Amino acid sequence: MKTDGFPINYFQSILSPQKIFNFRKQFNWFQLLVLYLFLTALLVIPATLSFAGMKTIDETQFMPHVKDLLTAQVAREVQQLSVEKGQLKELQTKVFETTKTEIGTGIIGTNLSEEQVNETEYSLNFQENKWQIRERIDGKSYTYQMNYSNKFAPEKVTSQEMLQKVINEEFVRNNRSSLILTMSVTTTFLLFMMNLLLVLGAAFFLWLTKKSRLSSIESYTESLSMVLMSMGASSIIALLVGLVHFDITVMIGIQSFGLIVMLFASYVKTRFKEKRESGAQPDVQTTF
Repeated sequence: MKTDGFPINYFQSILSPQKIFNFRKQFNWFQLLVLYLFLTALLVIPATLSFAGMKTIDETQFMPHVKDLLTAQVAREVQQLSVEKGQLKELQTKVFETTKTEIGTGIIGTNLSEEQVNETEYSLNFQENKWQIRERIDGKSYTYQMNYSNKFAPEKVTSQEMLQKVINEEFVRNNRSSLILTMSVTTTFLLFMMNLLLVLGAAFFLWLTKKSRLSSIESYTESLSMVLMSMGASSIIALLVGLVHFDITVMIGIQSFGLIVMLFASYVKTRFKEKRESGAQPDVQTTF
């Protein structure tokens, strides 16, 4: 069967159960790797775009204990602060609140000394030209030094919820690039590994059919080709859904369900058996 070259032959096959079976010998290992990376990238794109547009983050990932310092009393204290042109007008040292959790004590205030900060496990310190978060996560200490952005407005803090939102948004503004990179790399790795297990596992079970004389699948490469072709259409659909509403669980579900549907349709259409040439003898019935 004469077909167009790679990757046109791939896109010719992804909507046709018949071609998914017929084109199974069209791809080499390098092309299969390229196709796998392409399908994974389709899911990564919505994730990266979603991260780029985020205004807040899950606080438990980056400041799980500092958020406990953001109480209603602290909100009233922060509301009194004045920030102009990226500088805090409050020059005196003032402790807003201290608290204790399972990892130790925490402190929040203005112009806290290095000694005050070092005596605690986590802290939030508003200084003249910057503000600092110090956190301890999984036994490791992290320090975030941030500037006051033009959008930072302490006077708008009227409640505990508003304080948490303002601090969260200001944290994201100062760390957007590193947050996008970290979350994108983490998501890419997870998707890569999850898809790898799905693809290799599905191809393995498909390859087992070669032990039956009723199947024309002869190699693991052919099985892998069929799996990747079967994932093509559902991966594109998952991309479109993710662009409208990003939910990684839904996207993976669409991709996996589409894989199953296309493989089943290919089996119904072809029985995984090459069509016999005209005049060929019928297959001998085998008793199992």
